[in-house]
This record gives sequence, C-alpha cells and structure tokens, in this order.
Amino acid sequence: MFDSINLRESIGDALQALGLQGEVRWRAAARIRALLAHSSWAPGAEVDARRKNDEMSWLHDPDVAWLIGVHEHEGERYLVKEAFEQTLWWASLRRLTELAGSREPDPEQLHALEDQLSDRFEAARRAGYRVGVLLNPPRAAQPRTPPLQDFKKV
Repeated sequence: MFDSINLRESIGDALQALGLQGEVRWRAAARIRALLAHSSWAPGAEVDARRKNDEMSWLHDPDVAWLIGVHEHEGERYLVKEAFEQTLWWASLRRLTELAGSREPDPEQLHALEDQLSDRFEAARRAGYRVGVLLNPPRAAQPRTPPLQDFKKV
C-alpha cells in the first residue's frame, strides 16, 4: 500500500523540508517503508506461529537489501554488518518506545528484546554475513539410520 499511494515521495518531501538531503532522505523513507511493511518480523513483535521459522524472510525486500548494504562478491551475496545491525535496531524502535512508555517498564521484556537482537546478530555472524545462508540456514543433521547389516540379530 505504501508504494501504491506514493507515500515514499510524500515522506521524502517531508524529510527534505526537515533538512534531510539526497540519499539520506531516501534511506529514511525506505527505512520507514520497510518498518511498516515488515513490522511482524521486528524484534519484539508478537510472534506469529505461521512465520516463526521465517524470521529472516524480510531480507527479500529490495528496500531492506539496500538499507543493509547487500552486495555481491565472488558470486556470493553479503550484507554489511553495521547496516544490518542498525536496521534491526531501527526495527526495534516501536517495541522500545512501548517499553519506555509503560508506567513500570518490565526489565524482563527489555532483556527479551535484547536477546532477540543478539540472536539475529549472532545468526548473521555465523552465516559469515552471507544473505543466502541467513535466508536458508543449514538444517540440523538428522540422525543417520544405520544400514541393515549394522543391526544385531536378536
């Protein structure tokens, strides 16, 4: 919907009026669009059971790819660590403001948000910042069924 009603242009113009120029304003507009489009994948968002195992699928979005610096090197797509972490922190802003705005912020919820961020940062590190590995993490090895000759006759 964001793109269909040309909200990007309006937000870009508003940001320019606030003093943001050039690429900075378009990055800010892309960040706003990405945060709205992928709010269910933001750290701290309520977990949708249908999307629980697909928490990195928002990486398919071209705006997100631009924001996190996706680039190709020797046939492999990588992201920029700092840009990825910054984008995740921005994605956490809604939850952070909810926690800060409550009468008695719950430290456990804040720690849970911090753990989710740390888990995603660690997943990127383990993937070597390769986008393909983040999107399709290796499955845990399944126990091998021994060949029939390995069974003892009872």
